[in-house]
Amino acid sequence: ISEGKLAGSFIALINFVNTTDFLLDDWLVNVTDDDFQVFSNGLSYSLVTRRSLDRERRSFYEFSLDARHLKTPFEHLSKPLRIRIVDLND
Repeated sequence: ISEGKLAGSFIALINFVNTTDFLLDDWLVNVTDDDFQVFSNGLSYSLVTRRSLDRERRSFYEFSLDARHLKTPFEHLSKPLRIRIVDLND
């Protein structure tokens, strides 16, 4: 991802693939890095920036996407993510 993305910039679309009926309202989805957040549009989730991305501040982000099922069987899913920030002004 190129640096300079402002707060609120779209980074990725997140979908769950499941063989059973899947309701987004039954899941709580978060990321473990404060520079990003997850939003639901009712059909899928979007990973967006919480603050501007600057290559000089951080060149890589390594964090997890965590999903917790709010109903039985209370599943927990975690997916590691790695995002490289590309420097634009060098």
